Amino acid sequence: MNSVPSLIASLVTFAESGFIKMKKIVTFMFLAVMMALFVESCGAEMRIQGAHVYGENEIDGRWILYDFDVPKEVETVKQYKTEFVKMNLSLVKSILEKYVQKPRSMDAWDLINSNQWNDTNFCYFEQNGRYTCEGSYYRGPRKNADTEPVRLASEKVYNLLEELNISDFEYPFYVETSQCKLIETVFEKIESEDDYIRVKGDTDSMAAEYYDKEVLGKERSIIVTRFLIDGIPLCISDTSPHKRNSDLDDVTGSEGIFVLNENNEMIRAQIRNYVRVVKSKEDDRRILPWQECIDVIAQGMLKDEKVMVTEVELNLVVGTNGMTYPVWKFSGYSDLNELRKKDTGIVIRSSDFSCCVDAYSGQCLYY
Repeated sequence: MNSVPSLIASLVTFAESGFIKMKKIVTFMFLAVMMALFVESCGAEMRIQGAHVYGENEIDGRWILYDFDVPKEVETVKQYKTEFVKMNLSLVKSILEKYVQKPRSMDAWDLINSNQWNDTNFCYFEQNGRYTCEGSYYRGPRKNADTEPVRLASEKVYNLLEELNISDFEYPFYVETSQCKLIETVFEKIESEDDYIRVKGDTDSMAAEYYDKEVLGKERSIIVTRFLIDGIPLCISDTSPHKRNSDLDDVTGSEGIFVLNENNEMIRAQIRNYVRVVKSKEDDRRILPWQECIDVIAQGMLKDEKVMVTEVELNLVVGTNGMTYPVWKFSGYSDLNELRKKDTGIVIRSSDFSCCVDAYSGQCLYY
């Protein structure tokens, strides 16, 4: 393709030959230049139209598709010193009583905290796995379903958080959807439980097991909440960097996870790594632009994997030292069809995808 300058020069020469009137020349030149610029931009790996990012890039056999709103630009953020919030289990239990499902025959409910599970403020769950379901470890992207059961579930979780004296959370919640819809991706839509079974890749026996545990056949809602520090979300993803021996080694994400049954009663309630700020300071270290970080996520992908990034935002991660660090969180969906052709052990065709990149160093943090 000719460059824009050479195209202009050709048009000027053509005009001087006297075949075209000057008024038409100017119009023609303008249209030609605009067309050339458009073609050049379409050939680029990434392009921005309005407030949206499009395009794709192949890196060592890994494909990254761009389809997300332009994130807010950030130059610097404060650094915060935090401390883990220890919750009184007796108080939590008394508050939970009016929110949770009433015990049924053969149920064995438990309420634990960080004494049993590291980085867990509290977790209420059924020990025998009778109510095993999606959502126990969700990492993104944002999902919302506007249905009456989900709205009621959202209200109940909001009220619980207020009773627990937790106010610094994002609302509407990061995830407000049904159990079946939680595993929906841009590559595979879910409109029924049959779709759910197909997308999960379950065999008939596995599906029967889900029904036995009442996971299917019931209208269950999943709520995932993110906590905020000065309006910036704490990252719900765990981090595990390539280079070890840092404050971001194997860090647990911060989130609240709630699953409610068909009667709008909680069958799982968990808060992980909820912290409070004890001190803050200005930090003049430069935040890397998201454009310099996005393709780093290829390090967290498998060869032949195709990922569509649908969400990019700056989050904070609480390091092992209690200090916060900024990360760019890239979320979306993974197309696993090419991987399935080479690995018969992969039964699903698509999945959610989330990967963080250190906003100071540009290092991939895997999850």
